Amino acid sequence: MVKNCLHCQKDFEITAVDRAFLQQIAPTIAGKLYPIPDPNLCPPCRERRRFSFRNDRVLYLRKSSLSGKVMLSIYSPDKVYQVYDHDEWWGNGWDALQFGKEFDFTRPFFEQFAELQKAVPRMNLYVDSSCENCNYSNQLVSSKNCYLIFSGASDEDCYYGYRLMKSKNCVDCFMTVNSELCYQCVDATDCYNCAFSQNIVHCRDSRFLFDCQNCDNCLFSVNLRNKSYCIFNKQYSKEDFAQEKAKWQFGSYAALQKMQADFASVVRGAPHLFAHLKQVENVTGDNVHNAKDCTSVFNGSNLDHVSYTRFVQDAQNCMDVNFGCDQTILNYEVCTTGVNAYNILFCLDTWPNVSNLLYCDSCANGTKDCFGCIGLKGKQYCILNKQYTKEQYELLVAKIIEHMIKEGEWGEFFPPKFAPVGYNESLAADYYPLTEAEAKKVDFVWSHYQAPEAAATKEISAQELPDEITAVDDTILQTAIRCESSGQLFRITKQELAFYRQNNFPLPRKHPTVRHLARLDLRGEKHLLTRECAQCGQVVKTVYTDNQALQVYCENCYLAQVY
Repeated sequence: MVKNCLHCQKDFEITAVDRAFLQQIAPTIAGKLYPIPDPNLCPPCRERRRFSFRNDRVLYLRKSSLSGKVMLSIYSPDKVYQVYDHDEWWGNGWDALQFGKEFDFTRPFFEQFAELQKAVPRMNLYVDSSCENCNYSNQLVSSKNCYLIFSGASDEDCYYGYRLMKSKNCVDCFMTVNSELCYQCVDATDCYNCAFSQNIVHCRDSRFLFDCQNCDNCLFSVNLRNKSYCIFNKQYSKEDFAQEKAKWQFGSYAALQKMQADFASVVRGAPHLFAHLKQVENVTGDNVHNAKDCTSVFNGSNLDHVSYTRFVQDAQNCMDVNFGCDQTILNYEVCTTGVNAYNILFCLDTWPNVSNLLYCDSCANGTKDCFGCIGLKGKQYCILNKQYTKEQYELLVAKIIEHMIKEGEWGEFFPPKFAPVGYNESLAADYYPLTEAEAKKVDFVWSHYQAPEAAATKEISAQELPDEITAVDDTILQTAIRCESSGQLFRITKQELAFYRQNNFPLPRKHPTVRHLARLDLRGEKHLLTRECAQCGQVVKTVYTDNQALQVYCENCYLAQVY
């Protein structure tokens, strides 16, 4: 069935597989089945709506609503929400049930839920208690000595990265897994001492690689497999390679700028695999490993019957989920869940060991069988944070769903106007950039709060920085640097400076946010499009648009070129 999206007005298909999934997850309450209606938005607009509720990287100083302590938070000081420090939120000093309220059948559900959101305390940052010295990060677990690492796990001594997993001493990286001593790498797995590279697996001691596997001591090369001592895809002896490598000034910022521009031209002229799919069966998407029967999935592994997801691992029978892991099963329209999350529908930030939740936010630690609740831990049979018996719960939930059906709310995710963060603060701005006018046209929230610039004893423009790290002394640690492209101020940390010195990398000239967005842009259009293989004409689903002058190959044609 083809429908027209209410937001972007583009036609989209609701497939038989989509319909079967919606039938599978339709809840039975008090003996009655409540079908979930077909979505009114296309998959990208549904994801954009979910992303507008999650702020990963924009951090502010504000006071705890409980203790008054100054803390970092994803909520700016002008937000009306009650915000607690991480330890305070998890502590026993408050109970979310104290904010419980009766359901009012004269008003829409979403309106009542939004009022509850303003009353129930929210956590300042999502940094697990297993982390050590990671106070300036968010969405991070089991990590140590990390600074401005977002959405990561089991990392150590890493700085300025997104989606780093089991990595160590990595700086300015995006989607780096089980890697060490990497710098400015995008999509790197099992790599060591690599820099300025993208789509690399099992590579070591290399600079400027694109789509290479099992390579070591290589420079400026693309689409290599099982190679050593190559420069611009040309084979050298070990001795000759060392002599040639010594000619390249990797410690000079000016020289690196030219190298990056020249290598970008090399990459544009090389064959591009239409998608990075490994050990998959009947799968469309990109950067997917070990999956079957999946549609339009990005950055996922160990998936079975999953559709329209991004950043999901170990999931079965899910649709429209972002950020799910460790046994995410039968979830729909969810942003951030995992660790044994079963039958979670229309929810935010629900973890771990949660089940049978409808329209809940920030519920954790075994919470189950709840509707429209916020901030609960280990609770059951609650509605709008009010406790009921099982029989009362089922009868009232059935009545509320009937009310939502009449109001046109049932089966829809939370309206964007009730997002707790501004669109321009959220992940939606990264993947679906909009102007303020465009965002407000479809009821997204916009933040106008401007955080004061950090105080520094000295300020310097990026253009004034020394060309090489050897000319930088420790006074840079008390100096604010004015970004050469955005004009924002940023600082260099002591640990970061040690990394640059150790590896002979020049100081960055751009603000961390600018660097993050540049890495994100390297990953293509972020959404699937239809295109023909440049060699055989086979139609493929790819992230590369026709407007990009790239040679996009199907898998067979690509492998014929590489091997």
